[in-house]
Amino acid sequence: QTCVIDLYELVEYLARIRGLGTHMAVIGHTDKELGAKVAFWLQEFRYRKERFDQNIQLISSQYL
Repeated sequence: QTCVIDLYELVEYLARIRGLGTHMAVIGHTDKELGAKVAFWLQEFRYRKERFDQNIQLISSQYL
């Protein structure tokens, strides 16, 4: 039961992060001075997302 609750929280968290990533991309596109910082942030975000996707696949293959 705890696992299910954690999974729901995780999905909600991911949705927020994805929304934030889109928001940052828009800011970086309009403000060139912030562009470099945003580009770095988005690169970090994509890296973490890829790592997360890999981990989810590992977990699901073990338990499902």
